[in-house]
Amino acid sequence: GIQYTKLVTGRLSMTKPNLQQIPKEEEAAEETSGKFYARKAIKDLFTVDQDCGLIQVDYKVNEVRWAAILAQDAVMAEIFNRAARQLKAALESGNKDQLKLAEQLEDIHRQTASAAFDVPQDQVTKSQRKTAKTITFGILFGQGLKALAAEIDATEEEAEGFQSKFFSRMVGVADYIALQKKNAANFGYIEAPHGRRRRFWSYYLPNSYFGKKRWGLRNERQAVNSPIQGIASDCSMIG
Repeated sequence: GIQYTKLVTGRLSMTKPNLQQIPKEEEAAEETSGKFYARKAIKDLFTVDQDCGLIQVDYKVNEVRWAAILAQDAVMAEIFNRAARQLKAALESGNKDQLKLAEQLEDIHRQTASAAFDVPQDQVTKSQRKTAKTITFGILFGQGLKALAAEIDATEEEAEGFQSKFFSRMVGVADYIALQKKNAANFGYIEAPHGRRRRFWSYYLPNSYFGKKRWGLRNERQAVNSPIQGIASDCSMIG
């Protein structure tokens, strides 16, 4: 049966399944497939008891923030810090226009799309922002060019061009990714800031092993994304 968020003596319980995993309407597949209507119908099934309510809580680009911290990327840090300063000023003054500006400044996917497509931030379309979001997470989670190109419906050359623009701006992230891959190969594991280690047995395979290259590429991706996703997940659970 469906369990719902229930407010009891000031405490919240999580919904099961997680409603946030059901895509938003604008992210749903083609309407002709019927998936759009099915997802909306599923969301409409969730109700709450009297005096209870459903509350959606989301961490804004949690993984990207941790990537900025782990990579010590100056550009990403300035994007978030500038937005934080603007948000603080807006909250103190009660200025709604200033608050809206702060939210736009904080939207790193919009800023990435602006740079990738060479358009002003206020002219970035939903489609461009979605593509930029896919590129950002694809890079941070070690996605290969072929997979990234397929996901954003582009050629591998176009995907490589987007990646190059990203790395030319976010130099700290580029250095971090290279360092993670190097450490994984040198030590056979990577370690997240909270001490959790992930070991990669493929680096100990003989070079003659037929699947070593394939496993090596997979482990490189995991070496990049494990610390980011791991610490983001742990902090979410603690919070």
